[in-house]
Amino acid sequence: MEHMSEQFPREPTVPDLANFTTLFHGGFILSAVDVFNAHSSPVISRIEETFARHDIDGFALCVHPDAAVTTFSREDRHAIAVGDIFDNHGGSVRDVLGDLLETRALPATLGRTDLGGRHAVILVEDGHFTVFNDPFGSRSVHYHLGEERAVSSHAVLLAELLGAKRGEQVGPYMQSEDYSRQKVRYLPGNITSWAKIRRLPPNHLFSSRFNATARYWPVEHWSESSEDVLFGHLDRAFDMLTTYLRGRYDPVLGITGGSDTRTVAAGFLARKCTFTGVTWQNFNFVDRERKVVEKICATHDIDHVYAKLDKNDVALEALEVNAHYAGGEFLAKAPRARAMQDAFSKMAPASLPKAFIIGYGGEIIRAFYAKKGRHHKAALSAGEMSQLYRYTDFSKENANFVRARFQDFRETAHMDKKSLRGFPPHDIFYWEHRMGMWGAATLDTFDPVMPALVGINSRKVFETALRLPEKRRLNKDLQMRYIAMQVPDLAAIPLI
Repeated sequence: MEHMSEQFPREPTVPDLANFTTLFHGGFILSAVDVFNAHSSPVISRIEETFARHDIDGFALCVHPDAAVTTFSREDRHAIAVGDIFDNHGGSVRDVLGDLLETRALPATLGRTDLGGRHAVILVEDGHFTVFNDPFGSRSVHYHLGEERAVSSHAVLLAELLGAKRGEQVGPYMQSEDYSRQKVRYLPGNITSWAKIRRLPPNHLFSSRFNATARYWPVEHWSESSEDVLFGHLDRAFDMLTTYLRGRYDPVLGITGGSDTRTVAAGFLARKCTFTGVTWQNFNFVDRERKVVEKICATHDIDHVYAKLDKNDVALEALEVNAHYAGGEFLAKAPRARAMQDAFSKMAPASLPKAFIIGYGGEIIRAFYAKKGRHHKAALSAGEMSQLYRYTDFSKENANFVRARFQDFRETAHMDKKSLRGFPPHDIFYWEHRMGMWGAATLDTFDPVMPALVGINSRKVFETALRLPEKRRLNKDLQMRYIAMQVPDLAAIPLI
C-alpha cells in the first residue's frame, strides 16, 4: 500500500498483564469446554486466574470478577446476561430473559425488547448459543468465523484463545496515510485486526448453530411518530438509567458546550441524580466553551473537574497501552483514558465505584449522517457507505479495500431494502456502524480507568427518533426543546 505513517505501532500491543483485571472491565469469553481447555497463552492463564468460570451445557463462560451476571434457566435452556442490564420498559430482566427462552420467534420477540445498560445476553440450548448486546451496541461482542465457535467482549480475548492470525490487509491499511488522515479512525465494516474475528453490529444476534448473524430490528415497517412520543420514551429511559445507577455507581458526566452531553445532564438533573462533571481541556476545547461549562456547573451546583492530557507523563504510558489493547488496537491511541485518569485523580473519594456516563446516543437522534433527500433512499450501497466513512479521497488500493469491507458489511448487517422496512438507511448505518463499532470500542478504552455506560441507550428512543420527519431532526433544536422541558434554565445557556 501507500507510504506508511508512524501513527500506529508496527508490532502488536503488549499489555500490562500485572493489572489484568483493569483491562477488560465487564468482559467475558465463551467457548466450548474442550476448546477452552485445549488452548493456552499468558492472557488465557490470567483469565483462568482472575475471571469467574461458569460451565453451562458444554460451554465454558469466563466473566470479569466485577461484572454482574444475571441467569435464568428453564429445563435445558439457559439465559445469561453479563454486565449492567435493566429493562427500559420498567419490567423485570429475568422475566424478559424467560420470554426469550420460551419464544419460537426469537428475532421478533427480541426486536420488541428494550434492555438498557451495557451488556451481552447469551442463550444456550441443544449445544449451541445465541448472543446479542444492548440497543446501542455499547457492550462490544466479537464472534469467530471458523469451526471453533466462540464469542467474547474484547477481540483480543478471542484472538488469544484461538491463536487467531492477524488480517493481512488490515495492518498496512492502518499504517497508511489515508487512515491517519481520518478525523475519526476506526475500521470499515465489522472487521477487526484479526482475520476471522468480527464485531457484532447492534440490532443483530449471532447464532453458533448457523455460524451467522441475523437482524432482529426493525420488526415493523416505518410509520411516522411524534415528538411527544419521543420525549416520553426519553423520560422513561432516563428514569430507568438513574434508578439503576443509584446505589451502584457514582456517576461522572461530561460537561461541554454541545447538545448531546447537555441532554444527558438534563435527564440527570431533572431526576436529582447527583454526578461529577468532567470536561476535556484537549480534544477541540476552546476558551469560549469554558465560560459555558462554568456557567452550567455554577447554576446547578455541579462538582466539576477539568481533564488534561499530559503527553509527557511517563507514568500514564502503561495505562494508554492497556486502553489501546482493550479497545481492539485499531483506534489511533487511547489519549482520553490518560485524560480521564487525570480527572479521576482530582475527584473526591466516593463510597461507590465511579462510572463514566458518556454522552452518546444524541447523534443517532439528530440524523448525524443525513443529507437533504437521502431519507427517500431505501438502502445504501457499499460505495455510499464508503463515502460516509471516508473524510478524504483514498488511494485506489485503500478505496477498494474499504469498499470490499462494506460490501461484506452490507450482507452481514442485512442492510438491504427488505430488512430495513422503510427506516432511513443512513441513520441505521450511523447507529450500527459508527456507534456500534467505533463508539463501543471507545467505551472499551475507558474501562481501564473506570467502567463506562452510554447516556442514551434505548431502542424505543432510537426507533421513535427515526420515525420523525428528517427535517425535524437535522439540527439541535429537538434536543434543546427536550432540555427546556426538563431543566428550563439549562436550555437558556447557549450551545457552542
